[in-house]
Amino acid sequence: MSQQSTNPRPVETFTVGDHISDAFGVHKLVHALPYVNGDGQRAQALTLVPLDSGEPFVAKYTEGTKLTPAGDAEVGEYADKGRRLALAEALRRLADDIVEHRLPLTAYRFTVSTGHLDSQAEVQRWAEYLGVEVGRSGASKDIAVANSSRPIADRLSFDVHAQGNANPVAEPPAVEV
Repeated sequence: MSQQSTNPRPVETFTVGDHISDAFGVHKLVHALPYVNGDGQRAQALTLVPLDSGEPFVAKYTEGTKLTPAGDAEVGEYADKGRRLALAEALRRLADDIVEHRLPLTAYRFTVSTGHLDSQAEVQRWAEYLGVEVGRSGASKDIAVANSSRPIADRLSFDVHAQGNANPVAEPPAVEV
């Protein structure tokens, strides 16, 4: 992960919604409680939620302790990693539930869709992974698609569909008569 963090600042200057970067990653501050610790020093108890994975936790700091705010790029990277880890965990749970017969599987196809991707280059990455060519949607020439249907068992296929914004099609130059 990149180190896009800004200059450290005292813990008491952080507010709910800020992002803090440390050796363990990037965390969102969801609660701050000022208090006086057992040594009579003013302190802050911060509830932090890791952006990439893990459980929320409470960290305690004496006032004046310097923490590093996370930069926008760093927040984006860790948030993306968190979304990817969450999706992977959800797919593992789904797979476990199918294997353990907690879900019916009577269909002849099981389909996964990426949703709408931002660019044809992203669709191309999926096409290469799936071993297929990028095509155009039948509904709109502005949508690039990559579809794969692979038999995985008797009477069962695993289908993957990726779509996104297509590169503009160059219009042929007008011919004057």
